[in-house]
Amino acid sequence: MHVGARGSGSGPQGRRRDPPRCRLVRGRELPVRRRDLLLVTAGGIAVALAGPAALASPADEQRIVEAMTRWIERRAAGDTRGAAAAAAEAQGLIARLRPDLAGPPPAPHATVFAYVLELAARRQPGARPKLETAFLRVQVENTKAVLHAIRQALEQYRMDRGDYPKVGARALAAALADPRNPYVQLPAGSISTTGELVDGWGRPLHYARAADGSPVVYSFGANGRDDGGLADDIAPLR
Repeated sequence: MHVGARGSGSGPQGRRRDPPRCRLVRGRELPVRRRDLLLVTAGGIAVALAGPAALASPADEQRIVEAMTRWIERRAAGDTRGAAAAAAEAQGLIARLRPDLAGPPPAPHATVFAYVLELAARRQPGARPKLETAFLRVQVENTKAVLHAIRQALEQYRMDRGDYPKVGARALAAALADPRNPYVQLPAGSISTTGELVDGWGRPLHYARAADGSPVVYSFGANGRDDGGLADDIAPLR
C-alpha cells in the first residue's frame, strides 16, 4: 500500500508554515494543509501503533485522554510542534495498551478515535463531547481533502487514458493508487485492507458515472447512509 505523506517540520511554535502537498504523481501537485490529510505526523498514531502489550491502568487511560485533548487543542491553534508532541505521547501509551491497533496497515482513524472516546467515557466523561466533536471535524476535513485529490487525479487519468476508471471504490483505488503506476499518493488509511478507497470513517467511497459519463464520487459522511450526495454526504471541494 503506497499511501502516505511527508513528515512535518519543527518550526517555531505557532508560526504558520508553507503547506505540504498531497502529491499528484502525474500533473501538478495539489497544495493541501497537513491537518487536512493526517491525524498526526509520520511518527504518530495514524501511522504506527505497535509495542508490547501491557495491563491497562486507569492512570494510563487517563493520560491518553488528556494527551488527545491536548492534541486537538494544539491542532486547532495551529501549533504543529505542540500537536506532534501530544500525539507522540498518546501514540506511545496506545501502543502499549492496545497493540492490536498496530499496523501495517495502520489502524483506521475511526478505530483509534472510538477507543479514545471509550476511555473518555470511563475516565473523563466531561471531555468526551469535546473530543467527539473534534474527531468528527478531523474525519470530515480528511475526507474532503482526499476527495479533492481524487477528483484531480481522475481528470489526469482521463487525459491519459481517454476515459475515467470503471465504477466502484476498489476499481477507483486500482486505477489511481496502484503502486506500479500511481496517479496520486493519499494519506495513510485511505485504502482499506480489501483494496477500496475509503473515507475518514473507513467506509468505501461511492464512485459511479453520471448519465453524461462524468465521475460521481463522494463519502456517505458521518451517518454512513447514501443520501445521494446530499444531507451529510461529503463531495469533493470545488
